[in-house]
Amino acid sequence: MENILQLIMAFLGSLGFALMFNTKRDILFPACLGGMLAWLVYLIALKKGCDPFLSGFLASLFTGLYSECMARLYKKPATIFIAIGEIPLIPGSGLYYSIYYLLLQNLERSLYYARYTLLFASCMSAGIILMNIVFSQSMDQIHKMKK
Repeated sequence: MENILQLIMAFLGSLGFALMFNTKRDILFPACLGGMLAWLVYLIALKKGCDPFLSGFLASLFTGLYSECMARLYKKPATIFIAIGEIPLIPGSGLYYSIYYLLLQNLERSLYYARYTLLFASCMSAGIILMNIVFSQSMDQIHKMKK
C-alpha cells in the first residue's frame, strides 16, 4: 500500500512541476507517467538490494530511454520528458539536511548529506547522459542501415 501511495505522489509531484513548466496538455500525462515509472524503477531496484545510488542510476537510465521514446512519439524535445520524469528522484531531503545541519553548525553531518546529495545527483546525470549517448548511437546506426 505504501508503494502505491509513493507512486501516486510521484505522479502528482511530476504533475505539479509539469504545470509549473507550462507543459502542453497533449504530453502532460505521458510526461508525468514517466516520473511515476522512474520512481517505480527506483523502488524495484531498492527492493532487489541495490544501494540508493545504483537505484537512482537505473531509474535515470529508464527516464532517459522513456524520454527519448516519448520525444519521437510526440515529436517534442526529450528534455521536457527528462525534466519532468526526474522530479521524483531529486534528492530533496539530502539538500534540506545538509543546509539544516550546516545552520546547526554540525559540519560533519552537513558534509555527509552534501556528499550523499552530490553523489546521487551525479548518478542521475550519468544515467541520463549514458542513455542519451546509447540512444543517439543506435539511431545513427539505424539511419545508416536505411541508406
